[in-house]
Amino acid sequence: MATMYPNLSNNELNRLRESGDIQSDAEVLLYKAFRDKLPKNIHIFFQASWILRIRNKKADDGETDFLIYHPNYGYICLEVKGGGVIYDAQKDVWYSVDRNTRKKNKITDPVKQSEKAKWDILEKIKESPDWSRHSGLRIEHGHAVFFPDISDVHNMESPKLPINLIGFDESLKDLESWLESVTNYWNKHNKSVPDGVLTILKRTFARSFEVYPLV
Repeated sequence: MATMYPNLSNNELNRLRESGDIQSDAEVLLYKAFRDKLPKNIHIFFQASWILRIRNKKADDGETDFLIYHPNYGYICLEVKGGGVIYDAQKDVWYSVDRNTRKKNKITDPVKQSEKAKWDILEKIKESPDWSRHSGLRIEHGHAVFFPDISDVHNMESPKLPINLIGFDESLKDLESWLESVTNYWNKHNKSVPDGVLTILKRTFARSFEVYPLV
């Protein structure tokens, strides 16, 4: 089982879905699949979020559906969309399609979402004091998208969305191989992660703490 942050049971996932804290069945489906099918040395941060302030610019918040740490690569930012998907190239607009009603809803470009998150996370972890302690530290980082309700994604392939970076229903059968294909696409020759990378990710996106009032 993968190491999950937070580590949620099926009942907890269902309650969060019912309350709207998790906004799609596809995220629940993929969370369970990652948790149950990937090995323990894969660390997955679900709904990782941050506030990033870039010099001379206002602060901006961000989130990625899944931040995936791979011990033989670095990290991957993954955006998940359920149902069907339509992309209008003339308008550069994405839509999701409800699998039951066939209703079409405009959505944010998932490719741009995952790509932006990839760079935002790199800037965020550079704020960590641990980063400055590792001279010349370099972290491999990539992005991908996943459409668990879709069975054929070949029509979606484009220069900005290679087929290797698209997950679909068939990918759920062997997630470890699919994730390896993603990391190999970004850097096939990178086979080790520098010491400290996982610690930085955990301290940034999954740091526990306790505070008490003075007595």
